[in-house]
Amino acid sequence: MRQGKNIICNRCGKRFAADGSKSGQEAIHVEKEWGYFSSRDGIRQMFDLCENCYDEWISSFRFLPENQEETEFL
Repeated sequence: MRQGKNIICNRCGKRFAADGSKSGQEAIHVEKEWGYFSSRDGIRQMFDLCENCYDEWISSFRFLPENQEETEFL
């Protein structure tokens, strides 16, 4: 959840700066607009997860996300 310049993890409630400057932690932002024939037709959902909650979430996946190393940072 975004709140001004802060992010609040939707799962654990941890609050930290959106730019990661104070905590050194980042978040993942997920946004999905559901389409026709979905049980959520016409609804847009958004949530943020801190790194710890993201790690716990993906550990439950049958197939882990692919990793691709980035060498250039903006």
